[in-house]
Amino acid sequence: MAAKQPPAKDLANKDGSVTKMVELATQDVESVEELVALFDSSGVKYTSGEELTGDFKFITGDEKQLFLERVQGREVFCISWQFRTPENGTREYVSVHVFVDGHGKFIVNDSAQGGFYGQLSDITSQRLEQGWEDSRARAGLHAARGFKKNPPFFYDDRTKKAIPRDQLESIPAEHKHQAKPTWRLVF
Repeated sequence: MAAKQPPAKDLANKDGSVTKMVELATQDVESVEELVALFDSSGVKYTSGEELTGDFKFITGDEKQLFLERVQGREVFCISWQFRTPENGTREYVSVHVFVDGHGKFIVNDSAQGGFYGQLSDITSQRLEQGWEDSRARAGLHAARGFKKNPPFFYDDRTKKAIPRDQLESIPAEHKHQAKPTWRLVF
């Protein structure tokens, strides 16, 4: 069986600009592979998002636990970080550019108050109180012992807050849930 050929449509106008009819020109495409071939054959440039990530690899939420388990204990340098609030109004999080010794450069997000979000928030606040310039307050942090998993904890689904260990028995089982693992930096 012969390999399927990409549609014979062009995404570029004669002057080299991208056609306004990209949606129509790509309507018969059935895979990303075909779409890439179509862009390539039309001479239309595309990227893989490096405008946002540079040469850092973005760790998705689904990859985060396995990634941190793989690199835990390795020396980490936090190059820079930004605090962000999603448009949907959910909790603020930190997006941190890290270099992990022996593994490379990554972007990792966290929103746990007891995790590296909380640590970086505290460090940033302290630096600002000490008179550091804003951009400098969110750059340059060496964690010689890297990432470490926090002990497991439970939260109350009614309050969305962690349950202190001495109060675990007083919370009804239907409202007590184990939280996803959180991670902190160890200096």
